[in-house]
Amino acid sequence: MTFIPDDVPFFQKVAEGEKPGYTCMKKYGRNSTVNIAYAPIPIWSPGADNIQWNPPDTVQDITIKSSSIEDAGNELTSGTATGGSSVTLGDSGATFLSDGISVGDAVLNDTTSEFGYVVSVDDNNTITFTNGNGGAAFTNGDSYRVVTMAASRTGVGVIKIERGFDANFNVQEEFVIMNGTTKVNTALQHLRINRMRNILSGSTRRNQGNVDAEIDDSSANLISRIEEKTGQTQMAMLTVEAGKECYINAYDADLNKGGNPSGAMADITIYTRLACVVNSPETEKLHLGLSVVGSSTKVKYYSPSRYIPPCTDIVPIVASVTDNGMDVDFTLDVIFKDIT
Repeated sequence: MTFIPDDVPFFQKVAEGEKPGYTCMKKYGRNSTVNIAYAPIPIWSPGADNIQWNPPDTVQDITIKSSSIEDAGNELTSGTATGGSSVTLGDSGATFLSDGISVGDAVLNDTTSEFGYVVSVDDNNTITFTNGNGGAAFTNGDSYRVVTMAASRTGVGVIKIERGFDANFNVQEEFVIMNGTTKVNTALQHLRINRMRNILSGSTRRNQGNVDAEIDDSSANLISRIEEKTGQTQMAMLTVEAGKECYINAYDADLNKGGNPSGAMADITIYTRLACVVNSPETEKLHLGLSVVGSSTKVKYYSPSRYIPPCTDIVPIVASVTDNGMDVDFTLDVIFKDIT
């Protein structure tokens, strides 16, 4: 365990794991193009296309697809582990040596939602891997898949939904193997998807198209997006899960505009709404203004922190701008506290 002096801020102690029952998060969003006619618009990457965020009131079937054929993976094998460790996958019934598995392919643990990358294929029944995020251990009964990039594809082959939500506002995670511009159904139904990111990529190291999560395969029902060449979602919206209290510790807002327009401004407002209540009203929590000659930044720390209850959507929006082509990004620093 890391020793942290008493004069270190509480937020950092939480980040270092020194405060059981607490976790912290920085939630980042960007809208690279805000025109006067777009506002009000949420701070998320689809906002650059004047797309609003309209999350559903009930869990929905979700489809994932890219705007580029370069974003495609290929499942080599799947099964149920009969053993393993923190760095090995064992399956007594597998044929790993003849499955076409190569170093660097993704090893997905669909039971724990953790992953790793192939280091070696030791024999027909054993793969050694390195952890992709520090926890892809396998034990008897875990479901697995091994995935490579589709032939000649250069973008992303696998994404991970990291902050999906079930009907009871519990966080749920899953992997999705991309199939280019052809839709792929998620294994789970989702109420929200706050975050997705790339797990397996080709030579470009990033998704080559917009990777969209949609209800009923409809662009009118977009709920999450990994913007092309970004590798992860850029959406400032955050849903507080069940069993957690949320405290806003700080925010960081930036405004940029090419050409250094004198006096260009943007107003940003954060709204909250109880996501578990249909037609729940939105409540304004804070409002700030940014002015720019080239770029400007505004940082605010709260003491005490702003309290947000469980099952609540936090929605930062650009309320208005004075010029077209404004580039706005926004980061929330929050702490989650387990309700005991």
